[in-house]
Amino acid sequence: VIDRPNLSEQQKPVLLNQLAEFYRVNKEYKKAIETARKSIVIASRNKNYTDATKAYLLLLNSKISAQDLDHTKQLTDTLLLTAKQAEAPVAMAYAYYGQALFYKALEHPESSMQYCQMALTTLEKHPDPYITAKIYYQLYAIHSNWNNGGKVYLYARLALENALKTTDYT
Repeated sequence: VIDRPNLSEQQKPVLLNQLAEFYRVNKEYKKAIETARKSIVIASRNKNYTDATKAYLLLLNSKISAQDLDHTKQLTDTLLLTAKQAEAPVAMAYAYYGQALFYKALEHPESSMQYCQMALTTLEKHPDPYITAKIYYQLYAIHSNWNNGGKVYLYARLALENALKTTDYT
């Protein structure tokens, strides 16, 4: 689909991001990283910084999932800078979520939780159930490690509620 001649440049990053997430979830990290990078190039070339932010998040998440933590700090910085260029609250939420994943990988749950809360605050006036579900899932995971039953139930319910509002289940 991505190679179809009638597909606009603006549509390609969305599809590439979905494909990169598919590869990541299926543990095909090399393909996920390659696809996210392709999306970054196309989105950036078209000054579509929100989709570029999403692609950088996919790149970061794929590298973390592959246990390839080299240069991930620089990647989180680029993620934040790209989100700021987008001048869109949803892009900042994706960037904050990326920071949360980075700190989770470093086993700093308090910092991870702080960035999750920042992302949720950013989304209050600009809802995006896809990323909101992922954020609540991270909060669920943090609190389950702390054996905080009340918060585990709350965040699991909120993650499910938001996941049911989206049509992208990757």
